[in-house]
Amino acid sequence: MYVKAPNQTVETFPYSIGDLRRDNPNTSFPRNPSDTVLADWDVYPVTVATRPTLNPGETAELAATPTYVNGAWIVDWTVRNLTQDETNDIALEARLQRDRLLLNSDWTQLPDSPLDATSKSAWVDYRQDLRDITSQTTFPYVITWPTAP
Repeated sequence: MYVKAPNQTVETFPYSIGDLRRDNPNTSFPRNPSDTVLADWDVYPVTVATRPTLNPGETAELAATPTYVNGAWIVDWTVRNLTQDETNDIALEARLQRDRLLLNSDWTQLPDSPLDATSKSAWVDYRQDLRDITSQTTFPYVITWPTAP
């Protein structure tokens, strides 16, 4: 990933070697131009900063343009809280997963299931734990899923 930045001012981002060739059709560039050759054309490599650690309910997005820091171009992350719609989508996905698990364990509660009373009771507890995931304090961001018996 590159930036075209004459005088350390972002002109085009992202920018590629292909863009450089298209912008300069009468110039022959090496197959893999060095950073020095690219710098002669105001094209610089861009490093993506380390993704930050997020708290539940947060997301990280890459900045739209890089910044010039200590002699290098860096794209940083912006951390923001999830919107209510995004949170609702995450909760919906968790409920759908829960519903699939419940559906896949319905057979354990049928009168003709091959389970003995102890095993059937363990499945009853598991199914209740599935129903209770929405009561977990970190729902829907962090869910402790019960283990099937």
